[in-house]
Amino acid sequence: MAKEILKDELLSDEELDNVAGGTDDETDMDITFFFNKNWRIDFPDDWDEAVVLLKNMYKKAGVDFEPKEKGRNVYRVIVDGNVGCTIKREEALRTLADYIQHNKG
Repeated sequence: MAKEILKDELLSDEELDNVAGGTDDETDMDITFFFNKNWRIDFPDDWDEAVVLLKNMYKKAGVDFEPKEKGRNVYRVIVDGNVGCTIKREEALRTLADYIQHNKG
C-alpha cells in the first residue's frame, strides 16, 4: 500500500512544466531575444525594471504581455485600446520585432 501512487499526488502537465522549467523562463528568453540576438536593446540590470521595459515594448507594438513567474506567459492582441484574443508567444515576438524594425530611432 505504501508503494501505491495516489491519483491526487500526481502532478498535472502544467505543474510538471513549472517544476522542470523553473520560473520566469519565457520572460528571460524574450529579454535575451531582444538583448542578445537581433537588437541591442539596453535592458536594465534589475530584473523587475527589465520586465517593465519589456511589457511597455510589447504594449507599444500592440501586444498585452502578462508575465508569469510559473507557467507560460500570456500574450494578447491590443485592438483599438482593448485587449483581445490570446496569441502564441512566437507571434508576439514577431509582432514586437516588426514594430522595432519599423520604428527605429
